[in-house]
Amino acid sequence: MAVFFLPRIIRTIRVPTKRGKQISTGDRLLDILCDVCGDRSSGKHYGIYSCDGCSGFFKRSIHSNREYICKAQGAKKGRCPIDKTHRNQCRACRLAKCFEANMNKDAVQHERGPRKPKPHAIISSEKQHQQQSPIVTQLSPHSATSVHSDRLRPALAPPYVLSPHRRLRCDQRFTPYPRPMALVQKPPEESPSPVPLILPHPRTTTTLYQAATTVSLAPQPPLLQILMSAEECQNHTLQIIASFCETTARLLFMAVRWVRCLPPFQTISKDDQLLLLERSWTQLFLLHLAQWSVSWDITALLEDEQVRSRLPTDDNPTNQELVLIQAIICRFRQLSPDFGECGCMKAVALFTPETVGLHAVQPIEILQDQAQRILVDYTRSRYPQQPSRIGRLMILVGYLRCVSSKTVERLFFHETIGEIPISRLLVDMYQMEKYIN
Repeated sequence: MAVFFLPRIIRTIRVPTKRGKQISTGDRLLDILCDVCGDRSSGKHYGIYSCDGCSGFFKRSIHSNREYICKAQGAKKGRCPIDKTHRNQCRACRLAKCFEANMNKDAVQHERGPRKPKPHAIISSEKQHQQQSPIVTQLSPHSATSVHSDRLRPALAPPYVLSPHRRLRCDQRFTPYPRPMALVQKPPEESPSPVPLILPHPRTTTTLYQAATTVSLAPQPPLLQILMSAEECQNHTLQIIASFCETTARLLFMAVRWVRCLPPFQTISKDDQLLLLERSWTQLFLLHLAQWSVSWDITALLEDEQVRSRLPTDDNPTNQELVLIQAIICRFRQLSPDFGECGCMKAVALFTPETVGLHAVQPIEILQDQAQRILVDYTRSRYPQQPSRIGRLMILVGYLRCVSSKTVERLFFHETIGEIPISRLLVDMYQMEKYIN
């Protein structure tokens, strides 16, 4: 029976020096400075080179969801100097400097185990990863997916959200903020425990919901096949490229690859897999568009005359859907879901038992129910001070279903595929051998 647990990421960092020698994160890097305060770096922490002081400060701030206020007055407010001498004088500006330097808060939230692992522990975990999981976090030029991955590189861009003191505008520059703005929506009511889903695996049986209760327990077995494994399957930064059409095509590729990397989906019959993919590809694509466009202004691109010309000018429902797409992206940036939440939201969108033509509806209902329960339990344990966050995320998933696939196809893919039905391309992409885990 396959085991599906809540997200777990094992990250071990080994930093190469100029001479090619591998050193651990606990050693000093005399020739590399901290990107935050300029002190001597001790290695890469949460995506950037930083000293122990700044990395520890960032970790404590994210874990505790702390909000700091700059005490400076006038023009100096929010502009306090952050260097080796003054870094402890203003915590608000120091945290802002961490975000400006691209420190990744998701790396803090998913951190596990001791902060300074021993060398043999690093080696053993890397070997275990290679033996137990076909999923790689970096695609080499010689990998099976290298044809599509030349611009898909590691290091997720940091999440950016709107300050609660600013009005929601899609065309403005987003400001780094320690945590999402306060929410007011009530979370969904509790649902009954899901029926256990038994999947082929020689050792154990559990449910997605049962696994959700272990979110705060440690230690957990490494490299479990879970929703998060699908997120790890595509843990790459989508670099900004000149062609808007090429960018959206790569996002669609990532969405299909995420589905291929999701173990529960492979237990469904092949016909039902294709039906669910055809039904949910629009929602999955929009979620990937929102998730991976945090570093560039997608809303400005949607306002471009060349892009808007792909839609009929006198079609009011279609124009309203365009506005809805922009609102979804802005709302996603406000909430800034982490990897675990993104995986659950995609699973809820994917497992739609109301899809017409399914051969087996009950397994789909069970998977959707378990995905919803994981989202509830995971978010409550990860963000206990935001009780209404769950409701906001579920509402966002509902909005995704209000956008028609025809609008998304004409807006993002018409110049790429012309009149070819995108459903045909989805089947070809999904069945490509290089997607198989």
